[in-house]
Formats: sequence, C-alpha cells, structure tokens
Amino acid sequence: YALCAWGIYYNYNIRQNPEFFHPPQPYETMCWPQLPGLWADYITPPRYTFENYYPENYLKTSVFCDIPKEPSKDQLNHASIEKQRRLRMIEIRAEYPPPLPGWKVNTLRRRLTNRIIKLLLTIDHERFLPERKRNLKIKYKQPDS
Repeated sequence: YALCAWGIYYNYNIRQNPEFFHPPQPYETMCWPQLPGLWADYITPPRYTFENYYPENYLKTSVFCDIPKEPSKDQLNHASIEKQRRLRMIEIRAEYPPPLPGWKVNTLRRRLTNRIIKLLLTIDHERFLPERKRNLKIKYKQPDS
C-alpha cells in the first residue's frame, strides 16, 4: 500500500520528539475524502471546522448542488447543516452516488487516447529498451585488496 504523505512525518516525529506535538485528535475536515466511501473511515469526525473544497461537489448533478459555494453570513448555518446532512445521507443510504473522478470517466475520446499512448509506449519499449539497457549498465570494478 502507498504511504500517506504526512504519515511518515508524524509517525516518526511523534516518537522522536513527542514534546513538540499534541496528542492525536480526530480530523475535523469536511470532504476528506471527497465523499464518504471513497476510502475506509475509521472514525467519524465529531465536528467540522474546515471544508476541503472540491468544485465538482457543487456541479448541477453532484452532492452540494443548489448550495452556494460562498454563502453569505445569513446562509452559512443553513448551508453547513445541509452539507452535513447530504454527506450523512451518502454515508448511510448511498442516496447520492459519488461522481466518478475525471480520470475514471470512460469516454470514447479517453479510450482512444489511452490506446494511442499504450501503442506509443509499446513502440518506444521495443525500439529503445535494448539501447537503454546497454547505456545503463554500470561496470563495477572491485577495489584492490
């Protein structure tokens, strides 16, 4: 499995320099991950103090449609509660299927592009790999004993 970008930093440093760190706390970031179910949750945040903003969440067919991206002070409480309600609906009832990220969308254009790229990589691999292997050989000379 891939390692979390910050996991190594915190796991190492909290052991080596615990005096510089507060005890671990549950995260308070809404839309992290972008939508519930995109990766396994081990905890449910007790509250949200920050929204990890994804513009695609505000599209006409997505989870936060009809909620203002930048609500006024008067709209703020209602918008926050509605966002939490909709995310909870995804989590419990899966009422809003998470949208596919752009790189997973299976369009004809994307399939053709991928085939062309795969063909070019195959040609490159067959044509230039032997030469690259030859150029990358490192000759190791053992030191005199």
